[in-house]
Amino acid sequence: MARDAGMNVAATSRSPEGRAALQAQGLVAIDPADEAQMASAARNAPAVLITVQPDAHGCPGLRAVIPALSRAGAWPDWIGYVSSTAVYGDRDGGWAFEDDALNAATVEGARRVKAETGWLDIGRGMGLTVQLFRLSALYGPGRSVVDRLR
Repeated sequence: MARDAGMNVAATSRSPEGRAALQAQGLVAIDPADEAQMASAARNAPAVLITVQPDAHGCPGLRAVIPALSRAGAWPDWIGYVSSTAVYGDRDGGWAFEDDALNAATVEGARRVKAETGWLDIGRGMGLTVQLFRLSALYGPGRSVVDRLR
């Protein structure tokens, strides 16, 4: 949609193959380890959407994006972080609501809690708007939204 509105859309991938696929779709492909590319993209970004899965050290997006924004002296109007309902733990089929306590029961869920906390803390500390999107069924074979739509 943003591209249709004439905006440049940048996306990151750690692999050369991933960046080639992004470029083939008309996106500006960036290696997140390339500090100059990241800062250049950050300089003109009104919005940033983070979809990378956290690792044992936290959110790779947080480690790449915040320094790039700082180097560029640019702060987006909006940052979105795609998380998971795993932050609520096993609800045994019951509903989870945004204001429910976070009670992750898996390593993946605990990592998402840590990543969410990191993004929200950065947002508060720097006066940035941060929104969380907690998607269901992010983990496991055949559990993605794409798999279910097939």
